[in-house]
Amino acid sequence: MKNMSPEKRAQFEAMRKQHGVGTGAAGSQVCYTRETLEHSPWADQQTDCKATFSTRTSSAWKWHTTCPKSGYEADGEAIFADRENYTVKSTSVSKMGDKVRNSNTTMTGKWLSSDCGDLKPLNPIPWPARVPSKSLSISR
Repeated sequence: MKNMSPEKRAQFEAMRKQHGVGTGAAGSQVCYTRETLEHSPWADQQTDCKATFSTRTSSAWKWHTTCPKSGYEADGEAIFADRENYTVKSTSVSKMGDKVRNSNTTMTGKWLSSDCGDLKPLNPIPWPARVPSKSLSISR
C-alpha cells in the first residue's frame, strides 16, 4: 500500500472498511462479534472445506484443512499467549490446473477493546471459539 497514490490508497482503505477491515498504525484492525466467532470457517456450507483439529485447547489449536474442489490444503497452528494476544502460523498449497502455489503466513493479533467504534463487524468471519466481541489488530 505504501506505493499507492494517496487517492488509490484512500479508495482501497474505504473498500476494506466497508468489509470490516480498518487500517491502524500497527496493521489491519478487524472487529469480531460473538456471532462471527461462533461459526467455523472450515465448515462453511458454501464450500467443500473441512478442518481436522489435532489440538484444540485454551492455549493452542492445530489443524489441517482440505478443500478438494478448490485444490487447497493447509496446516495451521494458533498459539494464545494470553487472553489478549495470539499468533497464527499456516502453510498452504493451492493448485489451479498445472500451477501450484505455496504460501507461509504468520499473523499476530491483539485485543484492543470491546468497542469497535465506527468499524463494522467483519461478516462473516467465523471462528471456532466463543468469546465476547473484540476489536483486534492484526499484523502480517
